[in-house]
Amino acid sequence: MFESGVLELVPDPQVRREFGGVSEMTIWRWDRDPKMAELGWPSAVKIRKRKFRPRKQLEAFKANLLRQARSGAKIAQGR
Repeated sequence: MFESGVLELVPDPQVRREFGGVSEMTIWRWDRDPKMAELGWPSAVKIRKRKFRPRKQLEAFKANLLRQARSGAKIAQGR
């Protein structure tokens, strides 16, 4: 959030770039994967057929991934 209390939303194309250029299909899979939800993958906010993710929740998700990687635990895999 900004100091003014406005929620910062990140469009999905930017989210994809921040995660190394993952595909739309990867994001679609993450949206449906309960293991990713456990790690804090944020639900999409839809505005006029476009999807956005809250910045604060994305950063928390990234921190959880880093924590899990440092602990040596396996990261959720689709198959």
